[in-house]
Amino acid sequence: MTEFCIEGVVTEKTSPDYQALLANAYKNKQRPLCLCNPKGIPMYISKLGDHYIVKRMPNSAVSHNPSCAIYELPPELTGLTPLKESAISEDEATGITTLRLEFSLTKKPGKAPPESNGTEVTTVKAQNSKMSLRAFLHYLYDSSGLNKFTQKEFSRRNWSTVRRALLESAAKLVSKQIPILDRILIPEMFKLDDKEKIATRLNKYFSKLSIDSDEVKIGILVGEVKSFSEARIGKKLIVKHLPNDPFFMEDKTYKNVAKHFDEVLSLWNENERYHLMIISTFYLSASKAPHVIEMSLMLSEENWIPIESTAEARLCTQLIGQNRHFIKPLRFNVPRSNFMPSAILTDMGDIPHPIYLLPPEPSENILEQLESIEASSGYEITAIQTDGSDVFSIPELQEQKPDSKTSCQTKVLTSGPEATSTSVVESEQAEMFT
Repeated sequence: MTEFCIEGVVTEKTSPDYQALLANAYKNKQRPLCLCNPKGIPMYISKLGDHYIVKRMPNSAVSHNPSCAIYELPPELTGLTPLKESAISEDEATGITTLRLEFSLTKKPGKAPPESNGTEVTTVKAQNSKMSLRAFLHYLYDSSGLNKFTQKEFSRRNWSTVRRALLESAAKLVSKQIPILDRILIPEMFKLDDKEKIATRLNKYFSKLSIDSDEVKIGILVGEVKSFSEARIGKKLIVKHLPNDPFFMEDKTYKNVAKHFDEVLSLWNENERYHLMIISTFYLSASKAPHVIEMSLMLSEENWIPIESTAEARLCTQLIGQNRHFIKPLRFNVPRSNFMPSAILTDMGDIPHPIYLLPPEPSENILEQLESIEASSGYEITAIQTDGSDVFSIPELQEQKPDSKTSCQTKVLTSGPEATSTSVVESEQAEMFT
């Protein structure tokens, strides 16, 4: 668990007085320090309703220790880098992040929505690059830490914990002055006792998308696919925890999705433990039924960590079984043709350790890319040929050197019950001291 120094007090999220300390520091305009580095790394405090959140300073994530929950992968190891300057703008003064999205959140009444072909991005624009639908899902996943594994903070995830993490990430985002939280639908985990309350909240969300005089509001669905099936006209998508609210799609749209995500759909169909995540834009028809405009799919293994192959799933299983700490790098807009690590160990000291999975007989081009990556980055990397073996040869855990004491350690709070965190994040704009 990451420790912070807040006005001379060393604490962590599970400490009973954590929120009170943040509230006082926010009032006094004092910056917390992240203690993953003995000298401390300055952070800032964002306020969402009555809840306080510690956030990293812009462009400071790489300065944190790889084992720190706040750490972010260096530019050469993630697909996020090309979007940082062109599509993502963090405002320290408000705590709000503005996104430039490739897809629209509104359309004019009577105008047909953009035709969807289900394709994932295969190129990245050199300038003015926007965030694709898949990249947006990856951004939510990455910023919520769902692509990370650390034994101290990890318990078996379920949809409720995944949903809460995604909502907390979405609460800080806007696009063209539209709060993402107002448009995003992440289904609640179904509970029979709460059936009527859940239905009421869902109807309230759909009512926000009703046509007004100026525009039609476009919704964003993020959920887990249960099935694709026949409708009277076209196809319908059934999302888990929304069994009575199908999303309709044209035959052409479904055929394009099946074509472009053939490998993903096959892996999901053949492995019942895998989760198939969907992100889709949609509009409401005249009868208030949701219709898919554009969609993208992302496969994850049983612990909700994104994967691109069964080999990556086996790698995740082995790393989790060995209690290793790692990050699964995400592509965002970067196409599959670009070579990326399958996992990055963060328990090997002060430098991340990438693991690359190679085909049984890697081409000369792949081997040359590996040599170039290792030479230019300065990282020690591990390359594993996926020959069908059940066990991969993973570098041994490197013993961490004890940190030197910090000058801020005047009092250490013992851990207590988990700090209160609401599962439904209010769509109130964050406030932050300057």
